[in-house]
Amino acid sequence: MTGPEALNHDEVAAILSAATGRRFVYEDVAPDAYRRTLIAAGISDYRAELVLNLFARMRRGTAYPVHDDVARVLGRPPIAFRDFARDHATALAEQAPDPLSS
Repeated sequence: MTGPEALNHDEVAAILSAATGRRFVYEDVAPDAYRRTLIAAGISDYRAELVLNLFARMRRGTAYPVHDDVARVLGRPPIAFRDFARDHATALAEQAPDPLSS
């Protein structure tokens, strides 16, 4: 299910940065390195491949076509990620380092 727009990782980071005043950056990790990290964390090979395939589709922009599923299930339009980020900026800011402490 998607919201009203499909966003890539860089767009999500920019929206989070704008909403929180903190710096969010998407770091594109090489698939082999990410696979090793997932396996080391106890993720099965099968599930690691699923995650890697999802991220590959996101890089190509084919992961999540926008549909009206959320509106049909909720009976109202979905909120934009920008609105979600604004509404939860305080909690989201706790996930990024303080820009003054670097």
